[in-house]
Amino acid sequence: MFGFDLEAKGIRPIWLQVKNDSPRPYWFSMPSFDPDYYSPLEAAFLFHGWFPPSNKTIDAHFKKLSFGNPIPARSTVSGFVFGNLINGPEVFNADFFAVNHVERFSFQLSLADLDTDAACFNPSMVYPDHEVRNCRSNEELREAIKRLPCCTTDEANQKLGDPLNVVMVGKLETILSAMALRGWHETEFIKPQSVWDTIKSFLFGIRYPHSPISALYFQGRAQDI
Repeated sequence: MFGFDLEAKGIRPIWLQVKNDSPRPYWFSMPSFDPDYYSPLEAAFLFHGWFPPSNKTIDAHFKKLSFGNPIPARSTVSGFVFGNLINGPEVFNADFFAVNHVERFSFQLSLADLDTDAACFNPSMVYPDHEVRNCRSNEELREAIKRLPCCTTDEANQKLGDPLNVVMVGKLETILSAMALRGWHETEFIKPQSVWDTIKSFLFGIRYPHSPISALYFQGRAQDI
């Protein structure tokens, strides 16, 4: 569609369509999608050649295909946004601003050949009823947290692992969205390809933000994500 290999330049183009049924215009926040996003002309510049006329054609082509602000009231706007292939999150946030209004959404992207823990249904994440404790107040929740073990363990529950020092309360998709906004990446399953990618990353300094991690256990369970 673009006529160029954007991924070879570290760019991940994502097509976005927004239908605004409200009576007010909105603006899409590019940094909420990716703090290291490319503007259409920045992306186009990476494919410039020696001849200015052809470069102007490239610029116009990228601008034509890109997503443009604002999104007028009662209208639909679509186009490409240009994320950073290395840093681009698999959970991507979309913030929309209007006068005195903010709308926030998050989306789980399905990327080819990327098998992440959070993207696949894990039966272990369904807790039996007897394991779930309902806290009726913030104080009761604090007391329950105080009684939690200090650390994760190995599978045999013999050696301590990483400390448990942060508690997040909320829906899983909300937590994933907030973490992605701060630069967190999902990890892949341990499989031959992910192990090989991890080895290459270690030996050659190639960044691999999805590198799988070894299992750590809490109350007899390995991590869900």
